Amino acid sequence: MEQPTTQIPKRCKASGALPFFGVVEKLPVDLLIGWRVSLPLNVLWSKTAICDSLFSPDAAILQIKVHYNDVYSAVTRAEDVESLPEGTHVVVAAARESTDAGHQAMLWYLEPGKAFGFADQSEQRTERRRGADTAEGHLRLSWHLDGHGGYRAGCTECLNHDSCWRKLIFRKDISRSATWLMQAEPCMGPARDRDMFGSYATLMCDDGFRQVHRCLLRCRCPAAYRKETTQIYLPGVSATALRDLIAYLYGALLPWEHEQDSDSKAVHGRVMALADAANFLELEPLARICKAWCSEGEASGHGRWSALLPGMVLGHGTPGAVLEDDLAMLLKELDDDDSDEDQVTVILGRPMDDSQAASARAHALLLCTRSGFFARALSAGFIEQERRVVHLGIVEELGLWRPGEDPSYVLGAFHALVRYFYTGRHEVEARFALDLLALLEGDFLQLESTTEALSATCEAAALAAPLEEIGVVAARAHHLGFLDLAEDSLRRMAGMLDTAKAAREACASMPQELLVELLALLVEQTPSR
Repeated sequence: MEQPTTQIPKRCKASGALPFFGVVEKLPVDLLIGWRVSLPLNVLWSKTAICDSLFSPDAAILQIKVHYNDVYSAVTRAEDVESLPEGTHVVVAAARESTDAGHQAMLWYLEPGKAFGFADQSEQRTERRRGADTAEGHLRLSWHLDGHGGYRAGCTECLNHDSCWRKLIFRKDISRSATWLMQAEPCMGPARDRDMFGSYATLMCDDGFRQVHRCLLRCRCPAAYRKETTQIYLPGVSATALRDLIAYLYGALLPWEHEQDSDSKAVHGRVMALADAANFLELEPLARICKAWCSEGEASGHGRWSALLPGMVLGHGTPGAVLEDDLAMLLKELDDDDSDEDQVTVILGRPMDDSQAASARAHALLLCTRSGFFARALSAGFIEQERRVVHLGIVEELGLWRPGEDPSYVLGAFHALVRYFYTGRHEVEARFALDLLALLEGDFLQLESTTEALSATCEAAALAAPLEEIGVVAARAHHLGFLDLAEDSLRRMAGMLDTAKAAREACASMPQELLVELLALLVEQTPSR
């Protein structure tokens, strides 16, 4: 007999940096803008956390991904809940109406074939109908699994055939806070050192000043950047609020996250002062987060819940809401022909091979904070800082490219690495995966974070290559010394070749020795007569 589980699976455990945890009703949804990890708390929300205000037009900057959305009358399967990816935040909700309440602890349950839901721990779940929770109490949510629709949201029960209430699951991938960028805040030393990361502007208040890189202002706070001045005065803003503003711009950190202040009144004052600074700079997402934290956010409007399709990310690309999204906006600048004082050119080869080597551009701010190699190359006293050109000669030493060869593979790999620098996303095309894997080995670039996940992505991409690219992948793997990956690619190819035309196209770029190995594998697979 299957034993029911009384808690949500570990991989679905939520965590966040919020001034509450447990079952919460009528949560100001603006508090979830740019939702970020700080402390491992069991944070999951009841029916009204995701209610009217979430879907109002002016709440479109929320950065949470829709995982599941359907009416209560629809059938929910255990797989719909169990399909939540490893390492994600989870918000489970029923949306229609709200009341004021908040409680600290909860009881979770996921019983395949029976029910899924939660209840406030003060209201123990003791009564069931087909596995669903029928006990008294309004701090409850319960859905039948595998055949009977939803059941209850708060005090409202028997919703199995209801099409007004909606069952919602939101998730947000857990990623390390981007505090790595904070090391780039312009120092107060010689201007030559400050220039390493690019140009900067000065934010001034009555009792102090801080400096911020102009490219960061451009993507995070466009209104401030449009002032077209290197000095911006913030009237009425304190030095503490200015420091908190810099922490948000560089690290997406909020006052209650980066400092543990036991005095709630002091934190409240800091948050409101930060909201004033955000309002002056027209940094709307930060202002709304601060006001929501102080319980000043108000639910408004009614939404079209059916329009939220699974996989949708709400508020993608809104400046100031999510740091990684804002940095990704800077990627688009790399395609412009106009030169930028904040960018550097990376030559993928030795200095003597400039005329043949490929080149790529990137913002010094991202290169230097992500890679110790680029930080040293662009530090004061080195010729690269003056020319804003860095040579990556390691590509020739590793055999990724040499004069006279096609530079497209190493260029594609470097572009994938740059995208990782800006967005933190592990994305690489199969044909460039082995070159990127070679760049990551040995930590020559001295990256600020571990590369295990990115390296694993490279291997997975190589081994999932479509037939038309397997030959290229096998050839690059063999050329760069990844012999196991080359053999695995050949075995995949041998199992996929079913026509002479497919064989010619897939094998066109393979060296002779690999063709011999492939032929041997094909012979092995041919049944004897």
